[in-house]
Amino acid sequence: MRHVRRRTTALIVTATLAGTTAPFAAPSSAASAAEESSGDRDVACAAVVAAGSLDEAFDAAAGSTGVPVNLLKAVSYLESRWDQHGGRPSVDGGYGLFNLDATGYPASPLARGNAATDHRTAARDGLPADHPATAPGLAAGNHAGAPAGAPHAAGITLGEPSLGADVGFGSELARAASLAGVPVAEVKNDERINLCAGAALLASYQTQAVDDGVAAPESLPRPEREVHRTTQRSPAAAGAAEWEVAVSRMNDSETFTDQVYEVLRSGVGEVTPDGETVILEGDPSVVVPGQEEAAGDPASGGAVSSGVDPDCPGTVDCEWLPAPYEKHDPDAPGDTTAYGNHDQAERTGAGGPSLDYIVIHDTEGSYQSSVNLVLDPEYLGWHYTIRSEDGHVAHHVDNGDIGWHAGNWYMNTHSIGIEHEGFAGTAGWYTEAMYRSSAELVRYLAQRYGIPLDRAHVIGHDQIPGILEGYTQNVHWDPGPYWDWDHYFELLGAPIGGDRAATADVTPGDVVEVRTGYADNPQEVTGCDQASPGSGPCADGAGTNFLYLHQEPTADAPLARDPGWKPDGADGSTYASDISARVQSGHKLVVDEVDGEWLGVWWAGAKAWLHNPASRPVVVPTTAQTVTVAGDEPAPVYGRAYPEPEAYDPYPDVPVQTIGALEYQIGVGQRYAVSDDDVVTDYYRATTFDGTGPDDRTDVLGETRYYQVWLAHRQFFVDAGDVELHEPEGDPGDDGDDTDDGDRITTTHWSGARGLGEGTSENLRHGRGGALRIHDAGPVVEYTDPHGDGTPVKYETGTWTSPVVELGYPVDESVTSWNATTPTGTWVEVEFRGRKDDGEWTKWFVMGRWASGTEFAPENGSVGDIHRTSVDGQHDDDAYLFTDTYVAKTGHEPTAFQTRVTLYRPAGATVTPRLSSVSTMANEYLPDGRYEGTSEFTLEGAVEIDAPGYSQLTHIGEYPEFGGGGQVWCSPTSTTMVMYSYGRKHEVPESLLEDIEAPAGDPQVAYAAINSWDYAYEGAGNWPFNTAYAHRFGLESFVTRLRSLAEAEKFVEAGIPLVVSVNFAEEEMPEAGYATDGHLLTVVGFTEDGDPVVNDPNKETNEQVRNVYTRENFERVWQTSTDGLTYVLHPRKVQLPPNIPGATPNW
Repeated sequence: MRHVRRRTTALIVTATLAGTTAPFAAPSSAASAAEESSGDRDVACAAVVAAGSLDEAFDAAAGSTGVPVNLLKAVSYLESRWDQHGGRPSVDGGYGLFNLDATGYPASPLARGNAATDHRTAARDGLPADHPATAPGLAAGNHAGAPAGAPHAAGITLGEPSLGADVGFGSELARAASLAGVPVAEVKNDERINLCAGAALLASYQTQAVDDGVAAPESLPRPEREVHRTTQRSPAAAGAAEWEVAVSRMNDSETFTDQVYEVLRSGVGEVTPDGETVILEGDPSVVVPGQEEAAGDPASGGAVSSGVDPDCPGTVDCEWLPAPYEKHDPDAPGDTTAYGNHDQAERTGAGGPSLDYIVIHDTEGSYQSSVNLVLDPEYLGWHYTIRSEDGHVAHHVDNGDIGWHAGNWYMNTHSIGIEHEGFAGTAGWYTEAMYRSSAELVRYLAQRYGIPLDRAHVIGHDQIPGILEGYTQNVHWDPGPYWDWDHYFELLGAPIGGDRAATADVTPGDVVEVRTGYADNPQEVTGCDQASPGSGPCADGAGTNFLYLHQEPTADAPLARDPGWKPDGADGSTYASDISARVQSGHKLVVDEVDGEWLGVWWAGAKAWLHNPASRPVVVPTTAQTVTVAGDEPAPVYGRAYPEPEAYDPYPDVPVQTIGALEYQIGVGQRYAVSDDDVVTDYYRATTFDGTGPDDRTDVLGETRYYQVWLAHRQFFVDAGDVELHEPEGDPGDDGDDTDDGDRITTTHWSGARGLGEGTSENLRHGRGGALRIHDAGPVVEYTDPHGDGTPVKYETGTWTSPVVELGYPVDESVTSWNATTPTGTWVEVEFRGRKDDGEWTKWFVMGRWASGTEFAPENGSVGDIHRTSVDGQHDDDAYLFTDTYVAKTGHEPTAFQTRVTLYRPAGATVTPRLSSVSTMANEYLPDGRYEGTSEFTLEGAVEIDAPGYSQLTHIGEYPEFGGGGQVWCSPTSTTMVMYSYGRKHEVPESLLEDIEAPAGDPQVAYAAINSWDYAYEGAGNWPFNTAYAHRFGLESFVTRLRSLAEAEKFVEAGIPLVVSVNFAEEEMPEAGYATDGHLLTVVGFTEDGDPVVNDPNKETNEQVRNVYTRENFERVWQTSTDGLTYVLHPRKVQLPPNIPGATPNW
């Protein structure tokens, strides 16, 4: 076992060395060490103190203790990021570069926790009036005695950890001071002394490891290996690989050792808040212990997320510590409204509310006291709590269920809440262990549930909007000004501003993203202890995550106002909880005016001014959709995207929820950046314990469209009907050259109300999510399913026709794909036509007739599903139609096109198909000779998406009526691998798989083959049928062509695996071990050398599916055999990468 808990170890060390001479001839206790003067300091520390720079001090400490210098740097980086923090303790009571723990035994009051008495009621503000959490005692507001606008709902008031000389017995701090022969106070306050003491402690742990027989004697940090204890030691450096056990004793986290060795391998450089530069050169030969173990245990690196296991990545130390779901009175009936402490839902399934946000909180108290609260059935529940000391994660509420944590029911419905041990106004700091553990968790959750990794969806509690006018001033402001968003998003792999440099070259009309910095961005903050009891005084000179906005372009002008936070119109202030004038890292602003080094930007309904000095610019160029008012009246702003009243008509027992405008407005002439243009419009009803109340556990979906906007410090919503949406004018740094570069491939999308609204509709209207559905009886046509029983059926229809798309080049091939939902008995027909140079149109070619189901003869005698089918025999003088691909004949190439979709439902039925999107890909003639060689690898290193591996060959013989089984199921197998890479919400529900016979397992593969089968083509390889199938399970999907692996890398980097089509002779790609006339496989990653990591279903077992193919061979056969044909499947919230500047947009 690699992990040894460090506090227990500290006691063992103290006991072991009692009565012996310490390695540095130190006094035997911390108390006697504290009595020594600095002049009596051991000579070993003198060299560290005398070093010219912090980097040189690490060398000196390594020489004095025998600890490898890079190991010292890696351990202290992960403990503090090489920041002494001015002698202030971390939230878990640790000090300095090594975060040396001052807590002894028994634990301090902070470590023990405190049973809080408040009910954290503001976290439930905005619930329906009849919701159980609004009962007396849970609706009283903030904790008694806490100031208005307290930082967080917890309201726990604890004292600071002891900062005096009474350091706990057996603590790391006392032990390290004793080993180094220095006073405890100097270890707390002096950077170099803390370094020396931390190095001495690590060296002592290595000595103990050798004594215990868990480290090799030759790794003992001294030359005299034969004798374990002596008063004269001049330790020699040992290789870092021999120090694994010693490193594990420096931190309680189960993953700390792996993180240290990962830093040793990758390297890191940092400028500390004191201006010191420390460099740790990476060594690729370093082996990360956890990865070494995982190589022999395939299960050790994966996430555990079934049953009551925690839904966490395998890279974090995580436990399931469930919040109770209980009736307050056990004898109450099942439909009681008095229960806690969260709500049940099905947010990770196909039918529940969507997961769109991750909310970062702090606990305003200790880890244990917060855990005690979340285990109280009459308190409030959230999803995770993370401990500061070691980054340990406790998972409390299933992610499919709704926590009570945000103070806004709409945001609760769509978010996961993560509590971090600490205080919003803390004069201390959040630990690196907690940052890293949290980032690992959030990155995992974002990929699993399709949540974008940006500052509009990974948000602080301080970004949650109020629910109605008057509520905003009571919403909390954690995690506060000291949470390092820049560093956090670097750990998430989505750095704020990307790789773009900050700039002072800004002009009116630009959209910019704020990047504040942290350590080099100390802003004045006041009243920390008053605003966040237990924080202590505000930290002078500490880094912050925000910049102040002013009312005029001068530093002495009043701070900007926020009418929601201060409805009385008062100016913003520096008070810790006052977010009126604080713009944080990651916020996007629209520049209206430039005055020297000041940018006039729109903020909270007025113009505010941001200082952007040329010597240290704080904005990066970016792009975003923007909104302005639609008419000559201001547009109202909302805190919830609730449905319109008519949406409640089918649910008479669900009360209509007030939408209600807030104090803010978008004024005439103002422009704001959009952070999400596809907000879910819904209200989830949950008021009874067992869900049996009338219409309980119903998600009411509306047709009103909202945009989420960067309006002020918080995120807000505007009704799309009140504003005009403006598309970005170009990518940052675009030189305006519109010359097409490379192969001309164009994919045109029409999606949702706005996109489909560009076309014309007959007998259709927009419904849920902007999808089109049949409105009235409409035209009636008769259709006989050619693969059915020959019975003609009459259908009511509605038709959507796209606008004419002018391409400006001759089209050689085209493929149309669609996303549609077709209840039993309904279906859609998709058509394409082109306009040639002579102005004549081709006929309408049928690209497919699609029904998602296979219920051909329902038991109730109603009309069943048609057999989905392509249409043969459509060739004419203008074009061929090969299954799913339009191919123009030479001399008849169109330069413009239209797409048409007809929706069908049985005559007299009320059920309707729903059309969500249409995508048409068109390309010029792409001869094989155009391929000029292997593209350059564009990523900084290896990247791989955790996608399951499924073999098609294990299904040979299953369902012989579908091509004989798995040997022809490469396309649905690859599609299934992509679907399952996105987590449970996009998996096939178990209820649909109960009747699937798959003796070798993975019935979802057989299900995909059956439900994407083309009955005319007699195969499962119809490209748009596969993408349409994936949409059934919540994915947006389309068919396109990519020009190179360099383009594919953009998708993989964004978290999107790709299904690609190839064919090749065995000698063209010998590493595959076979030849194929047509095959689909899944690109899931790239090695550090740029070779594609491919899940190839044409393997005998699942374990053999993952392969690395050579970049040169793979790209050549992909580009020359199918011109880069690709399926793109992604959740709505996993955003596509930007298109290539200068090239026709092919996605």
